[in-house]
Amino acid sequence: MSWLNRDLADAAEVAVQVRESIMRGKSGGDEPVRSARLEPPAPLVAAAVDAADELIALLLSVAERLAPEFNVSPPSCRVWRTGPYVQGFPAGTSPHRVGAEVRKIVDWFRVHRTDLMYMPDVLDFGEDLHEMLGKMRTRWPIAERARHLPGTACGVCGLMDLWWTPPNGVGWPITVECHSCDYVAPESDLKRWTAAIEMEQERRKTASPQTAGPTKKWVTYTEAAAITGRAPRTIRRWVNERKLTPFRGLINRGQLLSVVKQMQQAQRTGIAASL
Repeated sequence: MSWLNRDLADAAEVAVQVRESIMRGKSGGDEPVRSARLEPPAPLVAAAVDAADELIALLLSVAERLAPEFNVSPPSCRVWRTGPYVQGFPAGTSPHRVGAEVRKIVDWFRVHRTDLMYMPDVLDFGEDLHEMLGKMRTRWPIAERARHLPGTACGVCGLMDLWWTPPNGVGWPITVECHSCDYVAPESDLKRWTAAIEMEQERRKTASPQTAGPTKKWVTYTEAAAITGRAPRTIRRWVNERKLTPFRGLINRGQLLSVVKQMQQAQRTGIAASL
């Protein structure tokens, strides 16, 4: 359940990130082009749309199937259906709306989490959701968020509303634009503002033993698997068996090593007894 709760908590943010990867292209007709963003390759757009659609279809279909068993109403969402089957989001749904609809279903699951624990197929649902989110995180990793440029006025409207937006992936451009008047800074200014953002990030960095190198206190599932030489599925099984207690999706290194040590001792004891 800890594993499932973490994935449910991340689902809306991952959905938004995937749909935000579909960046608007150049304007058509005689309108002047006011953005430095480029048109993404069509397969990438289709894959992002499909991924978000598959996520909402999984979440809402499971919620609608479980609602009668919980004797409650299912979450009400704006989705595209073919008959009774959920296919995805309606055409033109904004990333903000995508996140809101997914969050609505997640909140429904949280309200009924006690009932969910006793459903016989909750592990199948949890595994399907985890696998789906894992693929989405890998293909569309959570990008660095846009940053406000304090003390820098827009060259057109004069308002302090300039934002620096990092690349959305390999090959994508950096942009600096005003959210008040849609002004996009010329490419010649991007290097200067990027340097300012990097200096700000360096100032905010603090040396912490819990986030430094191989001695950090909390590790991801993948790092836990590498430390112990086990498969990630084994680490998840230990969590399900309550041998490990994750916190916000991370594993305590000390607890992890303690579990491995206990298992090694038990194995040696068993071998000695057999001899």
